[in-house]
Amino acid sequence: MPLIDDVRPPATGLERSRDGLLLEGIRDSEPGRLLTRGDIARLIAATANALDGTVCGEPEPWMNPATGAHGTVATYERTRTAGGPIERDFDQIVVAGRMTRRACGTAYLGADGVWTLKR
Repeated sequence: MPLIDDVRPPATGLERSRDGLLLEGIRDSEPGRLLTRGDIARLIAATANALDGTVCGEPEPWMNPATGAHGTVATYERTRTAGGPIERDFDQIVVAGRMTRRACGTAYLGADGVWTLKR
């Protein structure tokens, strides 16, 4: 029996939530459309964890046992331009159904300590 957060369709607006770290390249892809709310929540949590502290290039895994969706998030060196916020590039890899999708993005660390996608 699926958990209530694992029922399709995906949550509209989750990618715009406070820690909205779902890259458009994932969200708008074929495997991205298969993701449930629970899948997206796990992916966003793994992304936030990776941005906060994983070693450069070391993947942060995520998995939803209820749906089988899984993937990794890898981060790269933190950078800062003069007077600007800390930024970090990252990759999200999603496997849903029999499809895999990779997307790359950059997030910046806000004054409130929350990572936000750089648009």
